[in-house]
Amino acid sequence: QLLGTGGWILGGGVCTMMLIPFTRLMLSRYAGLEAVTVNDMCLTGSMRVRSIFDSAFRPMMPEVSSLRGKGRVDLADRVRSIDRRAFLVSIAIALPTFVALMLLMNPLLHLWLHRSFNPLLPNTFRIALGGAFASLLGSSAYYILIGLGKARDAAFASGIQFTANAAVLLAIALSIRNITVVEAAVAFGIATASATLFLRARIYLIRRSGETLVRPIA
Repeated sequence: QLLGTGGWILGGGVCTMMLIPFTRLMLSRYAGLEAVTVNDMCLTGSMRVRSIFDSAFRPMMPEVSSLRGKGRVDLADRVRSIDRRAFLVSIAIALPTFVALMLLMNPLLHLWLHRSFNPLLPNTFRIALGGAFASLLGSSAYYILIGLGKARDAAFASGIQFTANAAVLLAIALSIRNITVVEAAVAFGIATASATLFLRARIYLIRRSGETLVRPIA
């Protein structure tokens, strides 16, 4: 079981790691190296903002795993309560932070970059922040699923994210033979939203169907 869970987590991690290199490859082919630099700054920066809040959700995984190991009869209710609190944190604290950064993006980038400021950065960064927030909304579901022994679902979400991003970029490239950095950021947002929808759907279906939470799936 441990090896199976670790394998699924590793597979999901590989899919996540491949997203940015694939986007770099497409941008370097269709938009040039400047677009690659802008995209890297926006995606990396937005995901660092996400990681600040994501770190608060990571303890959910061992907590849920411990509850599951004890065979708690109220596990489903506890999972629902944990997920609800995490979602409220995302809406009440993370959302205002992301919105404030979007609104202040232009002056912040001017202050940070000075003469290196690129006019492509503000809008691209805003879109990337939207994608990062969409990803954050699925973060608690991701850790809960792993804690429940359902690492396969977490890995599938990472696969969906990579596939959606690649599909959007390839569709744009094949249709108009060009990819802008803004379009790449939109593809990232669609990808993260797709993964979050899958994770949220899995949590909802587990609760709705009464699927057992003590049987390990790996």
